[in-house]
Amino acid sequence: MRFRYYWVPYKNYAKKPGAFGLAIDSYVPTGNADDGLGRGRWIFATGLSTGFVFGKFSTFPYIYYLYSGEIMGDKISAPGKRALNGYIIQSICVYKINKNSYVDCTPIFMKNSYSNAGKDDFVVEGNYLYMVKQNKMQVGCFARRYFYGNSTTIRAAMRIYF
Repeated sequence: MRFRYYWVPYKNYAKKPGAFGLAIDSYVPTGNADDGLGRGRWIFATGLSTGFVFGKFSTFPYIYYLYSGEIMGDKISAPGKRALNGYIIQSICVYKINKNSYVDCTPIFMKNSYSNAGKDDFVVEGNYLYMVKQNKMQVGCFARRYFYGNSTTIRAAMRIYF
């Protein structure tokens, strides 16, 4: 289970940069790593963001401090269980198709990746999202590829905004 929170106290997209903010991203170890479900560890990332808007295209660079807790489970080998500290550099690149839908692509570099037993990783995420209710709910599809970790995720997505 993943929880994200973005706080953007400054927004003026007519300027460059057009936004500054803070981000918190966390994963709860709801799966069992012994069974190959989930990562089996708490993960927290806190970071800073900014934003640049150029018509229908915008990009939101982030830099995060990353903490990945020790893996819980008996079948994972001891060296791969340790807690990790590192960082994430990413930029969410968005193309607005129309008033209600957009696509995004996010290249990500992770130092001490939580996806690859402590090794660095390069990741690309992509979304297509459709706004069902303005500023309240989106639905769509999501894909993620961990290149060095050699895994791919594809899923349906729903975002609820509070």
